[in-house]
Amino acid sequence: RQAIDADYEALIADALRRAAAAGAPQAGLLGVLARTYIEHSLGDGAVYDTVTAALAAAAPADDRPLALSDSQLALARDLFAQSAERGPVAIVMFLGAADALVDAVRDGLVEREDAIAHLVDLFLPLLPDGDAT
Repeated sequence: RQAIDADYEALIADALRRAAAAGAPQAGLLGVLARTYIEHSLGDGAVYDTVTAALAAAAPADDRPLALSDSQLALARDLFAQSAERGPVAIVMFLGAADALVDAVRDGLVEREDAIAHLVDLFLPLLPDGDAT
């Protein structure tokens, strides 16, 4: 699971780095994040399903908090300008919404492009300027 998480994080970090180097605004970076996460999750179906099932089976029963990686927390800080206290909330919200939308696409309830657009719309208010420019 850790290797798969590291691959996701590296893929996302690379896509965000390229978009930032090309001058993408914060909203553009959010779009890159949403597209990369959803496309990668849908493209690696068997791997994504296996990790999701493993996470559900291995969920801590003692209410231990979810462990977030340093790169996820950096993303919350850098993209969403969230404090150390609020950063984990932003990332958990993003991951939960993204995973639910991936499931909806797989179930045929939502088109892929609509899922990406909805994810961006949900998180635009968390951007430092709070709009799509």
